[in-house]
Amino acid sequence: MWGGWAVQFLQESEWKRQIDIMGALKNSKVTMISHTQLSAGQSGSDNFGNTVSFWQTLWYSLGSYLLGKNDVLGNAYFMFHGGNDDYSKIVWYDEYDKIDLGRALGSYTVTTIGGVNIYSREFEKGYVYVNPTGNVASVALPQATRWLTHDNLLSALDSIPVVSAISLDGHNAAVLLKTDPSAPIEPGPASDFTPASRCFIATAAYGSPMAKDVRYLRAFRDQYLLTNKPGRWFTEQYYRLSPPLADELRAHDGWRAIVRFALSPLVALSKRLVSGETFEKQTVDRP
Repeated sequence: MWGGWAVQFLQESEWKRQIDIMGALKNSKVTMISHTQLSAGQSGSDNFGNTVSFWQTLWYSLGSYLLGKNDVLGNAYFMFHGGNDDYSKIVWYDEYDKIDLGRALGSYTVTTIGGVNIYSREFEKGYVYVNPTGNVASVALPQATRWLTHDNLLSALDSIPVVSAISLDGHNAAVLLKTDPSAPIEPGPASDFTPASRCFIATAAYGSPMAKDVRYLRAFRDQYLLTNKPGRWFTEQYYRLSPPLADELRAHDGWRAIVRFALSPLVALSKRLVSGETFEKQTVDRP
């Protein structure tokens, strides 16, 4: 946002609302435009009185976009301007060519550290972490990764250090590459299993992880399947086998209606059995 500062950052609630709206759009295409009065390489002050740089603003904006974009529909686009850029053209940055995380493996999740909400999203090849408020000294990562920055973006991948935790100041985003992106993504042991956002087939069929019927299916999973050993086993098998099927479903739009029809008895059962409290928990914050 423009204002009397080099950068005017939104409050967390408004920032989150824009991300959630972007992820929930089904019948529209949207371009998310961010901008700063700084030119590339410059620094200044933001509306919170903190020092801010051009590249920090670009990465924060791009990270925020990656958190919310709908990978199933592919209907969101990103645009960034700085300084006196002409808005009649698209300014291209190395980040657009060099950051390739692959397909998102679900919606974003939120972890609170010292009262600060850290938003993250897993992709096939890496992770995105975004901090919309205060500074956090250490964010533990789920696996060893390479921390991309504007300064090392063009470096040889092997020269980028491997990290297991990062510091993340307010209004910053981190993009991390998995050291072995080809490794299969498997849920942990049943006792440690958490629903990590991979309702692949249902999401592909309904077009959004926040579709009402998908939320009911997740609520049924949480209330009935994950509370017992056979249910957890079934859920783990679903997560293991469904990604390639979901890919085929996305490639054949005509199949979606058939899959929705096949799922309708389970959706109806879910609507009858799940509690309102469990259903209300199925937000973008908690896939």
